[in-house]
Amino acid sequence: SAASDVYKRQFLQSKIRKEFLIMMNKEKKLAEFQNATAATIKAIAANKLKNREIQFFGNTTRFNSKQITIAKDSNDFDETIVNKTRGESDGISLKLQYHDKTIHSNLKPSSDLAATIFNLAEDTRIEKIGSKKFFGVKKNLQKLIEKKFETNLIAPPGSDDTASFVNAMH
Repeated sequence: SAASDVYKRQFLQSKIRKEFLIMMNKEKKLAEFQNATAATIKAIAANKLKNREIQFFGNTTRFNSKQITIAKDSNDFDETIVNKTRGESDGISLKLQYHDKTIHSNLKPSSDLAATIFNLAEDTRIEKIGSKKFFGVKKNLQKLIEKKFETNLIAPPGSDDTASFVNAMH
């Protein structure tokens, strides 16, 4: 009947409106989180940020002299993604603020394994400074490391697996 069709159409429109509002609310929360994350990067990195653009894109967090790219694995906004984003962005902020490329490259060993360990020691030094200065950073980095070792298991002693050895260093 015509009344039944009208009722079905109104029901579907109502359902679509609700789903749209839920989606818009998620996008708004995600945008607010990204803005807060960018503001935190700017606050921690301060004058070392220079004119780098901060973007949320792709699946790899990285930075160079022109931009900081924070991984945006998906549009989902769950605790795992929030923790990963916070930890990675804090790590970049601290590296920008406390790392000296010139000193690091002058002291870095030439052997691959020694250089990898040296780089990890520098990352640890930087993270320790930031963790002492900012309690939230300490918590974010700890969660990131815990998540990393949920999937990156360390090989048993006596193994020739240098990747596990390097992971154990962090």
